[in-house]
Amino acid sequence: GLCPKMLEDDPLSSLSETKCSVDCMLCKAGPSNLKLWVMQSHLYAILKETKVIKHLRSHEKSTLSTNMINENLSLARAKKRVALRKYYLEMFSYIDEFHFNSQVASDYVKRFLPQAQGRVLNITHSGVVDERDNKCLRRQSEQISFGYIGPYDTKKGFFMLKDAFEHLRLRYANFEINFCGDVAQDSFFENEWVYNHGLLSQTELDKFYSQIDVLLMPSLWHETFGFVALEGISRGIPVLVSDHVGAKDMLSQEFIFVADEASLEEKMAVLCADPKLIDDLRQKLKQFEIPTSFSKHVAQLVDEFYH
Repeated sequence: GLCPKMLEDDPLSSLSETKCSVDCMLCKAGPSNLKLWVMQSHLYAILKETKVIKHLRSHEKSTLSTNMINENLSLARAKKRVALRKYYLEMFSYIDEFHFNSQVASDYVKRFLPQAQGRVLNITHSGVVDERDNKCLRRQSEQISFGYIGPYDTKKGFFMLKDAFEHLRLRYANFEINFCGDVAQDSFFENEWVYNHGLLSQTELDKFYSQIDVLLMPSLWHETFGFVALEGISRGIPVLVSDHVGAKDMLSQEFIFVADEASLEEKMAVLCADPKLIDDLRQKLKQFEIPTSFSKHVAQLVDEFYH
């Protein structure tokens, strides 16, 4: 409900067009009611990992595009959109205290609601196990395996990552990149140093984690936390995150880059020039406090927010 256009000088004019920033969850056209019903059905839950359904989903998303279709709307409709967003802001203003998953979440909300009260407490889930001490014997080779987990779309930084790797390849050839988390196809995956694993089961995902040296989270939108980062860190995998990812709270500056292509490329270039630096990052990971105990997390929530 927090619309970036409401922060502009003329929200009404901005809301007369549908094109918006990657942070917007309101302007984008969503799936039809029928598609929502099918995707939420028990039958789909059973069939969604079958080859037939995966093929249909892959065909539907066969063309990846960074371009968002812009539609000009009538003044009457634009006024309704402004009214809806004002309603959301009013609803948020009634909240006495926010639990912010990260400092990114806190800063973002306070752009819209400067008087918002709340505290930051990073989150976890019951499947996270701290395995960092088990990774101490690993030594980095000259060849680097980068990994990306998530949708292949603009807001997650997929296209920025793709461009950064293509430029990086002009300077270095001692790396590969492994993608998983989506069924979409792209010509970028045809490169011999690029691997698209698609959607993976939990068992397959565990194997995926074991085969990568560095995990990348190049999000362009403001991500309130990012469990992928926590899961990577808990496995002893260095995670490079953009400064829009809330999970950066757990990391030091060596693991964080500005959310643009040049900063991302340079961060990866440093590692390609000296892969042994990844060993140093692995050692540094062991110093960070991360929320891996779900029972302790619940107890802290109760103590700090619900006592």
